[in-house]
Amino acid sequence: MGCGGSKTKNHKHLISLLTEDDKHNLQHSWRHFTSQDVVEGGMDIFFYIFKKHPEVKELFHFVGNGETSESLKSNHRFRSHVGLFCETIRIAVEEIRDLEDILIFLRDLGNKHNLYGATPKYIETAGEGINHALRKRLGKKFTSEVESSWNKFYKILAASMIKGMQEDKVTIS
Repeated sequence: MGCGGSKTKNHKHLISLLTEDDKHNLQHSWRHFTSQDVVEGGMDIFFYIFKKHPEVKELFHFVGNGETSESLKSNHRFRSHVGLFCETIRIAVEEIRDLEDILIFLRDLGNKHNLYGATPKYIETAGEGINHALRKRLGKKFTSEVESSWNKFYKILAASMIKGMQEDKVTIS
């Protein structure tokens, strides 16, 4: 009873931090970002993470030690992972007025990421990577207001994922 209610209350509090302008900025900038090859743009997010935390690349068992950014662009499993990441962001942006289900999904996803050795630091760096990729694609359209909206939004998404990472680890049966 209390646990489920507090989760809902926490989600509602976080979601309430987003203004209507934030929601507009997020939806408009993501549409622009995805108007080109979304996986290519998503790769910029992961390359940013790999640059800041090279050890993260080791968490991807399907990525070889010697793979460069160029060779990763043709790695089908890596491309698939990037696509799933971008799809999750797309759903969150589209469902921005009703984020509770996606936040529960992200909490569970964070819990599962414990199995792969992910840490909250890596999740937070992904937010920086999103800003990096958006800035690269949007150019002058990536204003300080758009960046602020993405910072708020990603803080909400990351908080759910990190909360899941801090729960008891799941096991694969």
